[in-house]
Amino acid sequence: MLDVFNRIFTTVKKAISEKCPNAGTSTDGSPPAFPYTGFKQLENSSTSDDLENNENAVTSTIEITAYSNKNLTEAKSIAALAADAMRELGYRRTGPFTPGNAADTNIYRVIYRYSRVIGAGEEI
Repeated sequence: MLDVFNRIFTTVKKAISEKCPNAGTSTDGSPPAFPYTGFKQLENSSTSDDLENNENAVTSTIEITAYSNKNLTEAKSIAALAADAMRELGYRRTGPFTPGNAADTNIYRVIYRYSRVIGAGEEI
């Protein structure tokens, strides 16, 4: 099975680490520290098989949520760094989605989703 999520996570985490040292694969509930960036794999479905029925390509969709307890501007600046890194990896962005936080109005977040098709043997 083709699954590049861990490589994507590591690459983008390095790209944002100076501005946001707290990153992980959990986006449920309140972040453990601020600022925080959460990564979630939404899709990794098979898109193409070869004649031997081996998986040849997948559609990868990753959601990145940037959190701040200061302001929305900080969350968006972290998200912009992540967007640059994802673009370099060939992903296309949808969003931003800026949901309110009913549980704690002092937490700001912005959500972006990225998608692309990844072929077998492709370097990421």
